[in-house]
Amino acid sequence: MNQSDHLTKEYLVNVVLVTYNPNLDDLFKNIQQFIDGVASVILVDNASTIDIQSKLNDYCLRNDNVTYLSMQKNNGIGAAQNEAIRFILSQKNDEGEFLLFFDQDSYLTSEQTYKLAKHFDDEFKQNPSLALLGATTNANVEDNGRQLVQHIISSGSL
Repeated sequence: MNQSDHLTKEYLVNVVLVTYNPNLDDLFKNIQQFIDGVASVILVDNASTIDIQSKLNDYCLRNDNVTYLSMQKNNGIGAAQNEAIRFILSQKNDEGEFLLFFDQDSYLTSEQTYKLAKHFDDEFKQNPSLALLGATTNANVEDNGRQLVQHIISSGSL
């Protein structure tokens, strides 16, 4: 078993990746950096040009664990993420223990997706009501940046 097999087997992660007129070479290279360490990728395009949509769809058809969803209109990253969640629920996809959201200019490796899932799992063992793990810009937070909050606003909610 290679390292990426270990990462995929221990934590099953579905990546939701939102795009809008991305640089396709960068996007496809980025996906290749983490694809072996995740259960699936749901690529949601926010109404890019027809040419880009066609190339994204072709890419997804060539990659079994990448699903392409095309938005008719760009309603923002939050709407695209919600569309991916609806898709996952409609598929009764119980494979993915974790959902990892990011956009076309976020870059991750298989090792980083594993570390994020492990960190969530470790935190969840201490706080079973934990539902979301996110970044913080609050430099005053002690204890490895841990801060429990009741509400969050994602970039798509602004």
